[in-house]
Amino acid sequence: MRVSPSKTFGNLLAVMIGFVLLANAIMKMSEDSGSIFYQHYNQIGIVEYLYYFGLVELIVVLIYLIPFLAPIGVLMVSTQIGFDLILGLSFSDSYVFNLIILFSVWVSAYLRNPEMFSGIELPEYFRPQKDEDDC
Repeated sequence: MRVSPSKTFGNLLAVMIGFVLLANAIMKMSEDSGSIFYQHYNQIGIVEYLYYFGLVELIVVLIYLIPFLAPIGVLMVSTQIGFDLILGLSFSDSYVFNLIILFSVWVSAYLRNPEMFSGIELPEYFRPQKDEDDC
């Protein structure tokens, strides 16, 4: 069975994203007081939950990397990155890296499983209108 190059690239991209997100989760779970996560979570008063945020992120990344769970994993990873993005914006951090990772998550999802997006239909007002005279 031959695997298409786009699917191979999508899997490779997903694994690279997975490594970045796993490192992020491990840094949160380590609760190092010198990390930027610790400082930010401490400023908003939820530093005692930092380990649990890291644990949830670890589980989400593992779900994302399992191919048959990828559709739900993409949504969960997008939510996690969105939370990190909003947290970073509240502290005037750069958001470009989070946006690049988020975009890469959706590109890898499409390359891994293009059928995942085939059920999406445009609402009626976005569809091209057919004239009655063309029939």
